Amino acid sequence: MVLCGSALADAVNQFKFMPFLISSGKLCPPGIEGTLFALFMSINNLGSTLGSFMGAGLASILNISSGSFDNLLVGIVIQVLCTLIPIAFLFLIPKEATGISA
Repeated sequence: MVLCGSALADAVNQFKFMPFLISSGKLCPPGIEGTLFALFMSINNLGSTLGSFMGAGLASILNISSGSFDNLLVGIVIQVLCTLIPIAFLFLIPKEATGISA
């Protein structure tokens, strides 16, 4: 069951990543789309690995373990707030990539 859930989560994450790849493919110079895709996949994998380490570190700092869930709510709030950080960088996306004419 866990293996199936993990595979399904990975498939859904790939579909979530698709609009980003399409818009970046339209913006990059012709001929380097493959290089750009490889770069994004490398950054995605690095972020996933670093996120796992940072999550384990946060759990250690907050003393969250299999027998102690006292600070679990604090950990969840920190995770949700960190998920919202990329919204602050949306202004960096060129207007041409979004289809907005203004």
